Amino acid sequence: EEKSMKRKLDASLCMISMCLVSAVPVMHAKAENNAVHVQDSRASAKVVHSGVCGDLKWSIKDNGEFLLEGSGSLAKSDFGSFVIDKDGKEFFMASNEIAWKTYKNEIKHAKIRVKNATSLASILSDCPNLETVDFTGSDTSKTLDFAGMFATEYLWGSPSNKLKSVDLSMLDTSSAIRMSQLFWGCINLETVNISGWKTPNLTDMTSMFDSCNSLKKITGIESLD
Repeated sequence: EEKSMKRKLDASLCMISMCLVSAVPVMHAKAENNAVHVQDSRASAKVVHSGVCGDLKWSIKDNGEFLLEGSGSLAKSDFGSFVIDKDGKEFFMASNEIAWKTYKNEIKHAKIRVKNATSLASILSDCPNLETVDFTGSDTSKTLDFAGMFATEYLWGSPSNKLKSVDLSMLDTSSAIRMSQLFWGCINLETVNISGWKTPNLTDMTSMFDSCNSLKKITGIESLD
């Protein structure tokens, strides 16, 4: 009887193993199909808005992907917030005057691919549906002003953005002069990575993380100059 029970147990284990083995390819196939579907949906996304701002080109797709690319600076404006030009002189730029801000509610995933931009101030400010930011491929070694880059007007009743984790470790901040209000009002922000930042010229960090009520960790802040 003991041998009979053992044979039945072995048979049951064998059946379970066969089921698991046969299920793995199916699960793998489903995972691959899902990945292909995501890639296809991104690849098939269409540009719904586009334009030029100064030397840089921008576009927004119907899936919420925002792309800013090119070499050079943003256009100047006669009024708005202070930004700094290549000679270290201040001029005004209104975040609302940046061309794509008309469609700011549509921006969900931002890809910044710029070089030689002296200012990136306010480029993604007041974008209530912004979830992710990617600076891969950018060269910010000449960027002087990062002020208000992700700032929101949450304190004045406007919605904040949806950023939770931001990795800025790839940014070259060696020329940066101003980073004031960089994350001002980003109430959902939990983690920031600024590892490797060198800021020998930085003079203004006023309210850099003001009202970031959910912030838990800033990786690399101890290494700031």
